[in-house]
Amino acid sequence: MEQENNYVSKKQLNFALFALIALVISLFGVLYIFLSNKIAQKSEIINDTDVFDEILNDDEQEEKYLVKEVDGKIGIYENGNLVRMLDIYVFTLPEKDQKLLKSGIIASTIEELESIISSYY
Repeated sequence: MEQENNYVSKKQLNFALFALIALVISLFGVLYIFLSNKIAQKSEIINDTDVFDEILNDDEQEEKYLVKEVDGKIGIYENGNLVRMLDIYVFTLPEKDQKLLKSGIIASTIEELESIISSYY
């Protein structure tokens, strides 16, 4: 009878060990996906800065703005820096606007920027 109890205990121990290993592997998978998304987002911000570098190479020294989708919402960049997030989800907009915001809309002046923003409210 005691051997049966040891056998059951070993079986339970093996199952618990298997479950623990599966849990650890799952956690690493979730962590990998999370970090991959964060790296991709940072890469997109760096690419936006590159876009501004190209725009700012113009002879004009006026401020430049970029209105672009960031994390599913509308973000506003000023001279390459994300300065404001609008509480407007891009998926709620017409497909034409969604495509524009994916690539980004450039405004040379604050007036142009205000006009672009007001069109989404």
